[in-house]
Parts: sequence; structure tokens; C-alpha cells
Amino acid sequence: MQNKQAFTLAELLIAMGIIGAIAALAVPNLYNDINNRLLISQLKNTMTMIQQLEIEQLVNNKTKDLSETAFESAGTLFSASNFDIAKICATPEECWKTAAADGDTDSDTDTDTDTDSDADADSDADADNDADVDPNIIIYQKLSDKSDASPVGTQRSSAILRNGVIMSYARTDINFDGDKFIGEVCFDVNGNDGPNIVGRDYFCFYVTKLGKIATTNDNLTEANNTTKCKDGSANYCVKSVIESGWKMKY
Repeated sequence: MQNKQAFTLAELLIAMGIIGAIAALAVPNLYNDINNRLLISQLKNTMTMIQQLEIEQLVNNKTKDLSETAFESAGTLFSASNFDIAKICATPEECWKTAAADGDTDSDTDTDTDTDSDADADSDADADNDADVDPNIIIYQKLSDKSDASPVGTQRSSAILRNGVIMSYARTDINFDGDKFIGEVCFDVNGNDGPNIVGRDYFCFYVTKLGKIATTNDNLTEANNTTKCKDGSANYCVKSVIESGWKMKY
């Protein structure tokens, strides 16, 4: 009679352990890759939407100067005729959940007293202030060190679109290669949902007088673009993504 061989229980457990270890390493990377592809798709869609609106405004207003169109100001740009708007915010804080907590919680403004009791009091005050921080407040982070990026777009006239994008707009006046930056668009592609990181879901770019989209007014190397992106400059993140073939290589 021929002997039949089978795996022992120990061998099966070892094999399952190896498979589990491989999955634990691969799944997070796979998830991040899928999530980044989704964010890039939303970035591209938003930029395409603005580019189409630029063309429409130039044609409808019979002009070659975008500043003579709805892009003249945020007040004229954010309208139902230009976007599918869910809400036009009276203040930036109504759109962006980045407002500081009410009241002055800066312990550095305390008087200079070098006693142990004062130090203990300051410590207790800091603990109370930490407890009072609104957990719903969003802090946009830098890619480099996860510190507060404090993006300027969250402090400007803003609107929430029905697709979930939060967008702000501000006029600029910057000469650029025979053209001129006449406005800056900043946006979070998935609203106040995470990850809330500059270069992941928060981006900025310029619109020009001639109706083009531009990222920056310099020609840095890819490495320098990436460095500026990681340090919280949203325009350089867009530039890096485009130059990398619509990939987040940073």
C-alpha cells in the first residue's frame, strides 16, 4: 500500500503565519497607492473644471483677459452659474474647519515669574487648554514633518461644491513669462475629510490673464519642487504631480 503524505498542523500554522506577514506588509502599501490614485483623479478633475470655466468665461465675455470675467473676484466667481455649489461661506471658517478655539490659550503671554508654584499653575493651565481644544478643528499638515502647514487658502473667500470639494479664490498680480497670474485657486479635493495634508488632498494653482493654469513662476529641478511641496507649498505639489506623470512620487 502506498503511504499518503500530508502537511502537519505545525507546517500549516507556519505557512499561514508567513502569508499573514506578507499581507500585513503589502495591504497598507496597496491601500495607500489606491487612495493616492483617487486623490490625484480628484485633483485632475478639479483642474479640468477650472480650465473649462476659464475658456467659457473668455468666450462668453468676448475678451482675452481673464480678469475681465467672473475671475475678477471670489464674489463673482463663486456663483451657481459657474459651479454646482452647495454653500457659499460668509467666512472662511464656515467652509474650512481650521478655526482656532475661542479665547487666548497662549501660555507664553504669562508674566515672568520663576517660582515653582507658578510653573505648576502654568502646567495646569496648559492641561486645561488642551482639554478645551475642539476635536473637530482640522490642522493641515506638512508632508515633511507633520507640523502645521497653515495653508493660506483656508483663510480666503471660499465655497463648498456639491462634489465635496472646498475651494477658495484670491486675486493676485504676478508677472509670468509674458502672461500674468491674476488669481490663485486653493482647494481640498475631499472637503474636511482626511488626510488633510498639503500635497495629498490640499492643492493650489494659479489662473493667468490669458486663461491658462500655472503652478509656479520658476523652473526648479524635480528634487527642489518635491522639497518645497513637502515643506507645505501646495503649488509645488501640483507641479510635482504633473511633472511626474500625474503620480505622487513624493
